[in-house]
Amino acid sequence: MSRVYPLMSITADFTQGPPNIPGNSGVQLLPATAAGNNPACRGWSTTRGRQYELDVVQAGTASLDVVDPAEWLNPVNTSSPWNSGANSLLPYRCTQIAAWWNGATLNTAGNLLNATNMITGSTVNYDPSFESGGLGGWFGIAGSPTLVSSTAQHFDGAKSVSITYNAGGDVAAVALPATVPGQVWTFSLYVFVPASHTVTASLYNFPTGAPLASSTSSTTGAWQRLTLTGTPTTRYAIVQLSVASGTTPTTVFVDAMQLEFAPAASAFTTSGPTFYEVYTGYIERYPQQWDSQGFRGLRPLEAVDALSVLSRTIISQSYASTVLADGPGVFIPYNDDAFPTSVQLPAGGQPPIAYQQIGSNSASVTFGGDTFLDGSRAVSLSQQNADPVTSGDSTQVTWLGTRQGGFAMNPQAFSLECWIKWSAGQVYFGGGSMRVGESTVGEVTGPQNYIGWYTFANVLAIRYTDPNNAVQYYFGFIGLTSSGLPFFADGKWHHLTFVALGSNNAQFSLDGVVSSVHAYASTPPAMSLNNFYIDVTTNFGDPISTAAIANMAAYPFALSSAQQTAHYKRGIGYLGEKSGARALRLLTKYWSTNVVTDTGVTSMATDFSYSGRSMLDVLQEIADTENGLVWTDAAGVVHQDSRETRYTATTSSTSQFTFGENSGAGELPYEELEYDYDPTYVYSEADLTAGGSGTQLPAIVNATSQTAYGQRILSKTLQMQNDWDVNQAGLFYVQRYAKPAGAAGTGVPPRVSKMTLNPAANPKLFTAVLSMDIGTRITVKRRTSAVTISGDYYVEAINHDAAGDASSWKTELELSPVFVSQPWILGDATKGVLGSTTVCVY
Repeated sequence: MSRVYPLMSITADFTQGPPNIPGNSGVQLLPATAAGNNPACRGWSTTRGRQYELDVVQAGTASLDVVDPAEWLNPVNTSSPWNSGANSLLPYRCTQIAAWWNGATLNTAGNLLNATNMITGSTVNYDPSFESGGLGGWFGIAGSPTLVSSTAQHFDGAKSVSITYNAGGDVAAVALPATVPGQVWTFSLYVFVPASHTVTASLYNFPTGAPLASSTSSTTGAWQRLTLTGTPTTRYAIVQLSVASGTTPTTVFVDAMQLEFAPAASAFTTSGPTFYEVYTGYIERYPQQWDSQGFRGLRPLEAVDALSVLSRTIISQSYASTVLADGPGVFIPYNDDAFPTSVQLPAGGQPPIAYQQIGSNSASVTFGGDTFLDGSRAVSLSQQNADPVTSGDSTQVTWLGTRQGGFAMNPQAFSLECWIKWSAGQVYFGGGSMRVGESTVGEVTGPQNYIGWYTFANVLAIRYTDPNNAVQYYFGFIGLTSSGLPFFADGKWHHLTFVALGSNNAQFSLDGVVSSVHAYASTPPAMSLNNFYIDVTTNFGDPISTAAIANMAAYPFALSSAQQTAHYKRGIGYLGEKSGARALRLLTKYWSTNVVTDTGVTSMATDFSYSGRSMLDVLQEIADTENGLVWTDAAGVVHQDSRETRYTATTSSTSQFTFGENSGAGELPYEELEYDYDPTYVYSEADLTAGGSGTQLPAIVNATSQTAYGQRILSKTLQMQNDWDVNQAGLFYVQRYAKPAGAAGTGVPPRVSKMTLNPAANPKLFTAVLSMDIGTRITVKRRTSAVTISGDYYVEAINHDAAGDASSWKTELELSPVFVSQPWILGDATKGVLGSTTVCVY
């Protein structure tokens, strides 16, 4: 390419797929130098960003025009080095387009290990003179060297890194950033070596192999520069520093490290080029074409980004799968169509036999008689009293339970949990240990020996009676006041646990609130639970007792507080979860932890509808409810923005670049500029449905907007926890979008449907072109003889088209106006301060 171009890197990694990015096995599709018949990319184009009419960010794409004379990119060619061994030409192999560029010098001059670039394998940036007090990327790679920041010696600034070699085998190292294999590098650093010692610095392909270059010190008691020049053939490289001669322990100081694209070292500097990702994704297709009468292979590779993969990633979640993943010994879902109850023993064993015992008067056990929170079936029990009401009639009790079988309960390591919906009267449930000859007939408060829940004075309590009839544990729920307890018959589903912690201690929980630790009365013996039961009774004079039960489980270990909370939240469908927290939970499970999510403001409705849907569909629904955005950046990282992100993120809160005709004032030139003034996003009426309650809210109408633009209706469902939030969203929509952007009174310019930049013609544009991403805030100015239009915009879409053989590069942007330049955000230390021009956004 032309000398005014950035140094480009187009990498593919045929050893791994999503959610990874090209690693050390990556190969170059744009080699630094011609290398025989190796494939070479002649040109490339990318598209990323929001689709205007659909108002969602679509999957980003990349097209790579690759010449492949040796057919290395032909999936049929099993002798290809890219399609053999650990490499395979499969769909969705990692690829990345990136560039090195120094905006100050308009080339790639300077130190690559500068503070704009991230240390390889870290989230911390390089510090070549170590002035921040860190290690700048240095670490011990062999043995146990001690590395610390030091002020005892320094070549540049006031600090260096002190490396104490405690033994002869100790080696320190620094990992070098991703670059272009085949490109000549020169690495240099200053070392301060004690008397009677020498050290050797060596440059290697990462992770191993023969050194590409080495240099040994020859000076002691003073700073000396060691220089390494080599040509790495892997994506990453590493420099190692070891003691070459002298005894240990000994301490060496290093400072002023530098890496540059040059055959020799230049004067040390802390500034240099920045590594910019332009596109990161996955090669989806390997089209096969030939030209030159069939003698030259062409591979117009097609790639997609993470959003495309997420659109085919299907969510599978349920309460049962959550519980079973934690390894219960017994699980009873109570979701059968009819009796008998199904009992699962995930660890194996003889399943117990279900029984039901219907009491006198009007009583019932009804399978599917109630519905659990996720819509699955639950069992309901009902026991009525005589008319007139009597007391002390032990026949007025109805049971559902299990016989035979047995689950060994270790009182020092055990957990029991279930869901109960108690509506009236008296209820008893849990795991019982039936004695020989014991019968449930006439037993109204559960078996003689059990661990479970017990009604006392119309309040539920946890009770544990051991085989010696000793009451080891008895606590009411009145202590968990943060849940609004005690727990009484309220006709709502509740999650209950009992957990034996060991050392004669146990605790319990209600709806995710865990109690303090309580001790047993004494040391109880083990017992076998052979009756997992529930009974309702009117023996104590209640007119009627009713309850429903779902999802009982017993574990041969202590559930952690996190597991108890997770089971409760899964049971309620994570009701009230913040939008960003929900997105992060899903992305962590189905994608990666390397994501960027904003916590969000919206309290979400349940997530029961997600199972069977694609991740992208769900993430977009979450973003739509939050009024945020889900997108993938140039580095391949998935973002879930909240409604506040663009007001708080560094690149979105203030303008990063100004484009216009006045180059003398520092404005960057555009080649083409197209404004649009249209009513696509004008809403005079909002017809919204609250996903949490299913309620269709009354229409919200902006009469002024409707008079001016007619009836333009926004109709959607927002998955918010409560109706009030949905109503507030409707008010926001009909105010913000009452007029088209650029209309009188909006205070914002018209949207920009296209702005074209030509950095190949003006290299000063490369810094902006390489820095901008979705959400970046910029200023656009347009002056004509009739009007002057100026305003701030967000980048909504960014498309690149470059060709090396033609030395061309053009970038097209789609921009949306910034409606609120200085918002007020409740709780924000800076933007939460009220002022005379404060605007409450939403």
